Amino acid sequence: MQTAEQTKQTTAAHTRKSASVTLVQPVVRAGQTIGQVQILKPSVGDLRGLLLVEVLNMKVDALAKLLPRVTVPNLMEAEIFQMDTVDLVSMATEAAIFLTGATVPTESE
Repeated sequence: MQTAEQTKQTTAAHTRKSASVTLVQPVVRAGQTIGQVQILKPSVGDLRGLLLVEVLNMKVDALAKLLPRVTVPNLMEAEIFQMDTVDLVSMATEAAIFLTGATVPTESE
């Protein structure tokens, strides 16, 4: 059975564009292992209090504020600071693609 917060996250994930990131080093929280995270397309509200240039330059402090707002399941700021660098860069890249409107080249391109 889902909690109200989980239902809200699931609904948000279905109504907003998202990208999935498989973590190299899963996050362990209260005995639960999180190995895959969805990055939701940030809304303007998600970007409140942040400088876009810092997010796009992958400033860790800016990402630690943004990612808990746009990840499903929601990662905590402390978890962002403890995660593998490869995972942080992967999630930041997905967020940047949403913010810039860039497309990821396919293998045939």
